[in-house]
Amino acid sequence: MELRHKYDLTVLLDCINMARSSFYYYAKKTQHTDKYADTKALIQ
Repeated sequence: MELRHKYDLTVLLDCINMARSSFYYYAKKTQHTDKYADTKALIQ
């Protein structure tokens, strides 16, 4: 459950002392797939 759907994002970010730009940076980063996943699997 994401709290940002229930509470204002500004309030949540103030609680954890995080910049809005950092939040969106990490949110965008987690959506991308690892383009080297196949190579990493072969190495392991």
